[in-house]
Amino acid sequence: MPGLLGFGAACAGLTVGKDLPPALVVLTAALLFAVVCATFLLRPRGNGTLARPRSPRYRAATRSFDAVRLTPARATVIASPDQARAALAGAVAAGLPVRMHGTGHKAGTTRAMGGAALLKVRIHEPVTVDPVARTARIPAGTTWGDVVAAITPHKLGAAHGSSGRVGAVGYLLGGGLSAYARTTGIAANSIESIEVLLADGEQVTADRSAHSDLFWAIRGGGGGFGIVTAITVRLFDLTHAMTGTMIWDGAHAADLLNAWHQWARSAPDAITTSFRLMRMPPLPGLPPALTRHPIVAIDGSIPVATAGSAREAEALVAELRSSLRPVAPPRRDTFRLASPLETAFTHMDPPIAVAQVTDSFMITAEDHAAVECFGAFADLDAVGLATLELRHLGAALARPVRDGGAVSSVSGDYFYWGLGLPSRRTPKSHVTRSLDEIRTALAPWQTGFVMPTYAPEPGIPHHLFDSSTRARVDEVRATYDPDGLFSGDVAFGATDRN
Repeated sequence: MPGLLGFGAACAGLTVGKDLPPALVVLTAALLFAVVCATFLLRPRGNGTLARPRSPRYRAATRSFDAVRLTPARATVIASPDQARAALAGAVAAGLPVRMHGTGHKAGTTRAMGGAALLKVRIHEPVTVDPVARTARIPAGTTWGDVVAAITPHKLGAAHGSSGRVGAVGYLLGGGLSAYARTTGIAANSIESIEVLLADGEQVTADRSAHSDLFWAIRGGGGGFGIVTAITVRLFDLTHAMTGTMIWDGAHAADLLNAWHQWARSAPDAITTSFRLMRMPPLPGLPPALTRHPIVAIDGSIPVATAGSAREAEALVAELRSSLRPVAPPRRDTFRLASPLETAFTHMDPPIAVAQVTDSFMITAEDHAAVECFGAFADLDAVGLATLELRHLGAALARPVRDGGAVSSVSGDYFYWGLGLPSRRTPKSHVTRSLDEIRTALAPWQTGFVMPTYAPEPGIPHHLFDSSTRARVDEVRATYDPDGLFSGDVAFGATDRN
């Protein structure tokens, strides 16, 4: 809202300053007022009362980012902790288990919601920043874009994700692979406290000194502990970010993959990059040369806090360029020293989602065979997929944190992500078969674990952590939710109980 108002004031000021006819001034102001009002009116609003299907409040609550139709028995939008308590009481009175979501990313990987009460938790409070303590309190439902906008004026940064449109709380509870991941480590390690409404209606704040068992389990434990209404995270000094993307024709995929892998094997902790094979949709503003055929995109980010680190960041990107340019000059190269606001959108995640099928896991690549195997699927037209990605792991991600949560580090050299968009031309069965073929081919190098944030489609065997961690998480979950009120929200691979 502040951005829209600021934009409106600037446009109105320019219009008046050019001495244009009064009617045009009035029309400009009216259009801007309509945009602001529409934004306010379309924002999900709730009152804690569970709504039935086909009602406006039900439709608002079941709307997700992913093109997935959610069909719970009842649903409502939660805009405050009091509304959360009222909705929880209503669900218990009606004998309905409780499910939750925020922005609705990855809705297709959750359990079916039939017979449950769905709460769309979008707490209508601002992000509050304490620049002295270097912390930020993030209400549930807030996107990373809004968080970054709130902390950037204080020259502070967060371990945010690669998309500014993803909800910060759900991402953090799932562990989180940050755009700065090799520097910051698992994003959940930055959590200082979590405000949770428990199954018995008690509101608690879990941290290292109070409800420490819950604080440990909820950070990466796979959900099902309660209704999280806010999280406080630890920030770090950040004035700029060296960030950007280099793009080539897909014909150079194999050679670029080899060059990037060789560079990544000794890359410093300061830089986090990913290698993607993509078929870009013909969106407005994209040059046709980037949408006719598959492309290779290598993007990355380096956090910058001082002039010295800015020079170091420029040198790191220069080394990356020198490793890749001999293969072929990129068609686009946007790497530059920029505002941290840009980092949350460097990865070019789309603003809307369509029906999709995904898979993910982590792999080791001590020898070149794993990377060669991945590269064998570079012809996206042949395999019928939209995106294949390797995101560089290691560095801070691999180092366990003494007071971290259930997921405080990850093993493996790369995080693999595959995505297909079913259509008439490419049916879902074909997409699924292609993803299965890649999973089978890369099986010798898989670590056996996935990040909760990126849990794959239901039915694909996977684990979030080892058996001892899983048993300990289950004990904590049983302590705080003995009747399993929130059990439907437990991620696949996170429990021994179902």
